[in-house]
Amino acid sequence: MIRHVAQLSTRSVRYLEAGAGHPLIFLHAFPFSAEQWLPQLARVPAGWRFVAPDLRGLGGSDPDPSGDTDLNVGATLDVVNAGRALAASGIPSLDPARIGLLGHSLGGGEAFGAMVVAPDVYDVVATMSPASSRIWWVIDHFYPRDSPEFLELAELHGTYEENPEYWDDVAAATFADRSAVPLLVLVGSADDPVFGVWAEHTVADWKAAGADVTLVTVEGADHRLDPHWDDAFGQIRNFLDETLLS
Repeated sequence: MIRHVAQLSTRSVRYLEAGAGHPLIFLHAFPFSAEQWLPQLARVPAGWRFVAPDLRGLGGSDPDPSGDTDLNVGATLDVVNAGRALAASGIPSLDPARIGLLGHSLGGGEAFGAMVVAPDVYDVVATMSPASSRIWWVIDHFYPRDSPEFLELAELHGTYEENPEYWDDVAAATFADRSAVPLLVLVGSADDPVFGVWAEHTVADWKAAGADVTLVTVEGADHRLDPHWDDAFGQIRNFLDETLLS
């Protein structure tokens, strides 16, 4: 987990020092913890060294001091600082010039944010079943309009209909032209909680901005890419290998 994001935890440093490999930060989905992904990440072939932090307010990490009303801006900065901490760690077995970022669902949305907020931190980004790169679409989909969460955000910032300038300004898609590294967007055709069209819009926004983006659809895969995890992650790994090793 990331509690003090300017430095890596002792446990993470010991793990990374245990063997050579490409450092890859994995961002989990809401409302889960990184630990719940360990069985699947453990099936990944050798050559990668995963750091899987808990996003703020989830798993074992501290609560979000904003009360979850900052639209995950704080979590995005945590992700940026995690990459910078890896680059500055001085661990001999890691190449600080080749750091990858992999996000699933909410973690995919955070990955989009990190790559436009700080384009120089990560060298390649891959997302699985990612949330939309337009935060308003996520809010309007998951929060009923009469829910306390929706009403609080609408009171603070207005709805998109009332204040489109604000919601466009906090959307990663708006700043896709800042993207400086290759991006993979991988989705399953049987995904339920996340709309496949979100990925299509993200890819269209990145392409319109002249960014390097690839869309892959895994037929029959659900939100966790089951029952085709091995095939799906094989495509992710090939993308990461080709990008970082080229």
